[in-house]
Amino acid sequence: MYEQLIQAEYLADVILKGSEERQKGKHSRWLEIESGDFDCDGYEEVILNSDQVNLFIDPIEGGRVREFDWKPRAFNIMNTLTRRPESYHEKILHSVCGMAFSSEGGGAKTIHERVTVKEEGLQHYLLYDWYTRGSLLDHFLGSGVGLENFMNSDYDEEGDFVLGTYTAKLKKAREYATIIMERDGGVAGRLVRLRKEVTLHVADPEVIVQYKIKNQSEEELNTHFGSEFNFTLLAGNAPDRYYDIPGQMLEKRNLASFGESNNVKEAHLVDEWLPLKITLGFSKPAMLWRAPVETVSQSESGFERVFQSSMVMPIWKLSLAPGKTCDFEIRIIVQ
Repeated sequence: MYEQLIQAEYLADVILKGSEERQKGKHSRWLEIESGDFDCDGYEEVILNSDQVNLFIDPIEGGRVREFDWKPRAFNIMNTLTRRPESYHEKILHSVCGMAFSSEGGGAKTIHERVTVKEEGLQHYLLYDWYTRGSLLDHFLGSGVGLENFMNSDYDEEGDFVLGTYTAKLKKAREYATIIMERDGGVAGRLVRLRKEVTLHVADPEVIVQYKIKNQSEEELNTHFGSEFNFTLLAGNAPDRYYDIPGQMLEKRNLASFGESNNVKEAHLVDEWLPLKITLGFSKPAMLWRAPVETVSQSESGFERVFQSSMVMPIWKLSLAPGKTCDFEIRIIVQ
């Protein structure tokens, strides 16, 4: 569905915004920024929109990016899914405990009544998220939190920014459009101000994210900060879809791989079939977590594990004295 909608929008943009440039034999370059309640939830969202990119941002929901449309391929690279409990998940848990199911009247079982699993151990993948997945989600993690704890939602979030409401200011110039989001919140008992600016340039599909974190308390702040991304390139185990981290050899590099890499300044997610490449660049070397987001679904052939997206999160260690700030920049390039 996304593909057809993005294609339709792209064609409409060509007609409505590119007529003068087409007459001159040139490609139309343009950039807009607008706010409004586009999803009719009662709150304002922001759209950064160019001839190549649509970027949908929810300041009210942690300042998250919920959609990133790459128009040249008519593809939403952040079409992720939040892991939620489903009623049929109980059947898997019951079957593991040895409980059988039968239809009430003694008739034939439907696909909703059968308990047929396509791989063992599916109960271990019945994991649920406590927030809506997206990108640019701001996590503060204690020193004892590992990647497995994080993906299992089995950890304590030190900050209150993931579900927090950000203020939003919009800036528009001829060459760029920017949304500036900011909020005061708590991190491990300290008062912290977080500011993030998301900028899109008219001549470049690159998205630039600038973070500024300030310790506003009278005590030192020691924590780890991570900005979570969720990318969807459709196949987790296909050989032509993989991670590439320059200067590092990954034992497993498919998009459903699970791992941690240190001292990362750049990382790529590659889909040779589309073809499409997403590049993340960091102003300061980061520890990089990667993990698959997987759900358990029900089909006619039984219950199965389904790859939904790739969670990628750069993490930096923070040690901020009272009143001190730190800055990070993340560049997202789609090619």
